[in-house]
Amino acid sequence: MQVAEWATRLRGHARGSALILAVVLLVLMALVGIAFLTTTRNDRYASYQHTASAQADLLLDGVVTLVETALVDDLFTARPMPPRFDVRG
Repeated sequence: MQVAEWATRLRGHARGSALILAVVLLVLMALVGIAFLTTTRNDRYASYQHTASAQADLLLDGVVTLVETALVDDLFTARPMPPRFDVRG
C-alpha cells in the first residue's frame, strides 16, 4: 500500500509543478513583451529626434547657401553704378 500512496502523491506533485512552470513561463513572456514595448518606444523617440535634427541641419545649410549667394552677388557681380547727382549750392 505504501507504493500506491507514493505514486499517487507523486502524480499530485507533478500536476502542481506543471502549473507553477506554466505560470513562470507566462510571467517571463510578459516580461519579454514589456521589454519589447519599452525598446520600441525608445527607438521611436530616437528616430523622431534624428529626423528633427536632420531637418534643422538641412534648413541651416539652405540659409547659409542663400547668404553666401547674396554676398557673392553683391561683391562680384559687375553692375553699373547708379548715376550720382551732385548738387552744388
